[in-house]
Amino acid sequence: MKKSFSGLVTTLVLVASVTIATPSFAANKSGGSCTKANATTKIGGDKYICTKNPIVKNAKLTWVWDQCITANNDYAAAQKALNDSLAKATAELAKIDADIAKYTAQMAVNEAKAVAAETKAKDLQAKAAAKGITTVDKAFKVDIKRVMTTATGEAKATITATEVIALAAQWKTTVDKVAPMIQWLSADDLLIQADDFRAAGKTVDSLKAQRAKTVNFQTTMKNSATTSLQSTKSTRDQACKPGL
Repeated sequence: MKKSFSGLVTTLVLVASVTIATPSFAANKSGGSCTKANATTKIGGDKYICTKNPIVKNAKLTWVWDQCITANNDYAAAQKALNDSLAKATAELAKIDADIAKYTAQMAVNEAKAVAAETKAKDLQAKAAAKGITTVDKAFKVDIKRVMTTATGEAKATITATEVIALAAQWKTTVDKVAPMIQWLSADDLLIQADDFRAAGKTVDSLKAQRAKTVNFQTTMKNSATTSLQSTKSTRDQACKPGL
């Protein structure tokens, strides 16, 4: 009986020894729990890190394959890049919309100015036509402006009385026709002003075209980035699969 008890004790001691020794061989396994954050180990020849698995909800510290961490960082970077691009796109469109609103607001006021300029131009043209002037040769515009400058007492050195007489003879005109010519030239200037007033409308059209192109580009960019992000996420999820 005594011998039997002694044998039992020996057996229990051996079992206890095996039980205690077992953790030293099986403690580290993929997905297994660990206690020291960022500690590293080798499992099956691969590097593992003691951290929380990024795809596990309410994760605890476990041995995670280092490629999972790399893939997760790539996914996070891709997500940030997409978010930054979308924010930039939103800001860019907001600026274009603000410019469109600004120039649209100017259009109503400028259109009224353009119509007023056209109305005045037509009135001057009608008065000039009553004196037989319906057009003014482009080459004459420079000369007549020189005459006007001299007539107002400015830059008198630029033209002499002899040149004025020669100018009148050259164009077979009279002093009576100078005024209607000036009226016609003034009408031309007013019509140019009318076009300038309507420039805001042309700018709005240009901005709308720019906006359409921007939206198309941004949509293409977003779709491409989203597809890339999904691929990156799929790679991350596969690499971080618990127990891999």
